[in-house]
Amino acid sequence: MQLFPAIDLRGGQVVRLTQGDYDRMTVYGADPAAQAAAFRQAGASCLHLVDLDGAKDGTLANRDVIEALARQGGLYIEVGGGIRTVDDFDRVLKCGADKVSVNSGAIADPGIIPAAARKYGDQSFKAGEACNLADEMADVLWVLVCLANQTGVDLTAALEANFAKKTARDKMRHWNNPKL
Repeated sequence: MQLFPAIDLRGGQVVRLTQGDYDRMTVYGADPAAQAAAFRQAGASCLHLVDLDGAKDGTLANRDVIEALARQGGLYIEVGGGIRTVDDFDRVLKCGADKVSVNSGAIADPGIIPAAARKYGDQSFKAGEACNLADEMADVLWVLVCLANQTGVDLTAALEANFAKKTARDKMRHWNNPKL
């Protein structure tokens, strides 16, 4: 098993969002290079970076940070966040990333995966687990059916009762998905 400690970047800082909410952000440090060095000193050989600015606005806002971490050396770096086109792959790889992680961009444009594979080879990217939305939904439904059967809960009634509440709660969290 290979572990990838993660650094989420926002405005060049090491952060975490609470439930994906940009308004509920905790800053853990102002120096991503120091955090990456700490991971390396603790024995990590890989690093997963998420450009949260890029995920939100589709830019490579943390390019300088990604380049600095790549120059620092000693870590295999995987970068995600805001990858929507094959040109985005090119920009991230030119920053020094070893691999590009694409998630929602592959759902929005399934053609990005084969196009990137043709251009860079399939070892240059990691398609997120959510890229096969039908499989993900089937897995979730299977778990729900199993739980309903084990507990005797009326699944349809439970979904109807909680859907409106969930939709309202997640409306801001999924602001960038026009289908929700």
